[in-house]
Amino acid sequence: MGSPSAPSVPERWCSSGPPPTRLVYALLLGAMALAAVVLALMPETSPRRPGAATSLRPRIAMPDYLRADIVPVVPAMIAGWGLAGMYLSLGPSVAAQLLGLHNRLIGGVVVTLLAGTGALAISLLRSRPASRCWPPRPRCSGSAP
Repeated sequence: MGSPSAPSVPERWCSSGPPPTRLVYALLLGAMALAAVVLALMPETSPRRPGAATSLRPRIAMPDYLRADIVPVVPAMIAGWGLAGMYLSLGPSVAAQLLGLHNRLIGGVVVTLLAGTGALAISLLRSRPASRCWPPRPRCSGSAP
């Protein structure tokens, strides 16, 4: 639940803490420094291949058994990311204007609600195959299943 709650915590601190123009950057710098230390201490998970040029060449592949489930969903995934980007960029200011509030916490709550519903959907649907997440196709009367 770190991702859904992450936007509201800095917004709460900015609303009632030291000057937000400096606090946010200090918190982000501290978080990135902590992440860099953790990343440096993590073991490497991919096997090494001989040769510098060979090890730098990316390999992108998808198993054949996944293509039938993934390829039809790609347009929806692209549209979902585009909609989320628009919502995250405009949502906080639109919500504050519609509600008539000038508190920065409202923007954090809006972003938290978007990320929270995404986390809830993932936790509820993660064990279902992609073909079962879509509504069933309508069948004509009298046709065989």
